Amino acid sequence: MFRDKSQFGNIEHISGGSNKRTLFVQGMLTNVMNPKVALFFLSFIPQFINPSDSTALTFVLLGFTFTMTGFIWSVVIASIAGVLSGKLQKNQSISHYLNKIMGSILVLLGIKLFASK
Repeated sequence: MFRDKSQFGNIEHISGGSNKRTLFVQGMLTNVMNPKVALFFLSFIPQFINPSDSTALTFVLLGFTFTMTGFIWSVVIASIAGVLSGKLQKNQSISHYLNKIMGSILVLLGIKLFASK
């Protein structure tokens, strides 16, 4: 409704014209610098490590398993989103109705928030 239709599906206006490598590095740094990930590994993963086994190897193996599971899940979600996005961009009537539905939901949530106080 308020968006420029020529920008639909284009990330260049969001990223300020940055290239994909720069966006990847920014995302990677954000994840590496996130203390929640380190706290998760330091508090949750050691519960599954037997002290009599090789602690470092087991820790690395569990971390690798966690990373691969997250990677596979992200690839599946991105693939599904890419297919759905392509289909939605091709069908203008579905895009039109989805924009109206989502706008209505946001307006209703705003009204609920306003009425809650």
